[in-house]
Amino acid sequence: MYIKLQALSSVFSTAKETKALDKHGRHSADGREAGVLARLSLQSQQVQAEMYRSLQHMRLQRAKLQTSLRQQRETGDITKDFDQNGVSC
Repeated sequence: MYIKLQALSSVFSTAKETKALDKHGRHSADGREAGVLARLSLQSQQVQAEMYRSLQHMRLQRAKLQTSLRQQRETGDITKDFDQNGVSC
């Protein structure tokens, strides 16, 4: 997940650079260049949104796994208590 956070940070900085180039491109006389920069900016925003969704999904999965592990440990502790007290489940 740390790698995803680094990648997301990189995408954010790239998005800022692309926006700056896009603004510059709008003022240039070459319409093709401005169009290319606009498409790159849109693609960058799409990648950024997808990475954010992916990161959120990973966080949700991690939370579910942690909850499951906690429940398994608690269940294991209860089972051990029963076994130690001579009670069978």
